[in-house]
Parts: sequence; C-alpha cells; structure tokens
Amino acid sequence: MRPFTEWAEAGRSGGGAVWMQINHPGRQVASGMPGVVWGPSDIGVDLGRHSGRFGRPAAMTPARIDATVSRFAVTAHRAERAGFDGVEVHAAHGYLLSQFLSPLVNKRTDRWGGPLENRARMLLDVVRAVRAAVSPSFAVAVSFLDLAEDLVKTSPLPLILTGGITRRATAERVRDGGVAVVGMGTALAVTPDRPDRRNHREADRGWHR
Repeated sequence: MRPFTEWAEAGRSGGGAVWMQINHPGRQVASGMPGVVWGPSDIGVDLGRHSGRFGRPAAMTPARIDATVSRFAVTAHRAERAGFDGVEVHAAHGYLLSQFLSPLVNKRTDRWGGPLENRARMLLDVVRAVRAAVSPSFAVAVSFLDLAEDLVKTSPLPLILTGGITRRATAERVRDGGVAVVGMGTALAVTPDRPDRRNHREADRGWHR
C-alpha cells in the first residue's frame, strides 16, 4: 500500500487531484505471460501473422466474472485508502470490459452475451460494485472515447476524455468541444511540466525528447 500512498501524495502535492485508472486486459495478454488468458469468449486477438504475440483466451466462467467484478471494487477501495481522489474504470481500447461490449469478441449465449443489455452487464456491475465500495465524495468515471462527442451534448455530468492525447493543442481542442477535463497520462509522465510550457512548440519538443 505504501508505494501507492506515496504516489497519491506526490500527485496531490501541487494542489491537484489524482485518479487511478483500473483495468483488466482480458485477451490482450502476451503469449509468454504465465497463467490463463481470460476473455468473454475464446476468440483471440487477430493481428494476422502477428497474432501469436497474444495468448489464446479461455471464456470466463460466471464465477470468474463475479470474482473480477469484486476485484475492481477492492482495487477502487484500496485506491481511496491510499489517498487517490477517484478512479477511472477502463472500458475502452480493447481491454476486458470493452471486449464484453463488442459483439465481434463477445459470442456468449448466457446472460453476458447477445443483446447490448447483456453485453454491458459486466461493465454496469463493475461500476455499481465500485460505487458501493467507496465513499460518496470519491469520483468514479468510465472511459467511452468513441461516444464522447455525443455524450458532451447530452450528459448532465461533467466529462473527462483521455486516450492518446499527447499535444497541448489537441487537449485545448478537446476542452473547447465541451469536455470538462482532459486526461494526458503518458504525455505528462514523459514531460511532467507540459501544462506550464510557454508555447505549444516547446511542449511538443518535450514529448519527442
């Protein structure tokens, strides 16, 4: 727990808020990794001649799904104990929850497969479990990159958008489109003072160093 507490303290030291992204890779696990590769179905990642880079997944049992939902909740609870201000449940970019949502990957015939209502069941259960495991003031978010444009127009809640944003100019365009907060995790890890850079060109040089 101590390394995460120190991480949260460092993130909040300048007066900001820090959230932890929590995720499960599902079938996106390198073939050389130990253990079982889990997915909604036994459909592997198709990368043509590079498909062998990922392990062949086994379809998750109902017990395994329930256990994974619980682990998301436990992780969020521990993130709050460590001092984080919120969590983002990662349901995009082809990770496990995104795999359950996709009819191309999720070929189940039980209560987690078929119509969208069933395919979204695991995600909704994760969000409910996480929300129940943390205090009311602790932020809980879900990443839906492809839906952001529509959600900005209709959501009564402030939205955060993250994923592949590496340039300040891009972040400003996203913000000007109505998104309340822009996430720049990797870019800030490489260039922590990026928001304070005097101009876009200087900031972008920092990214390419």
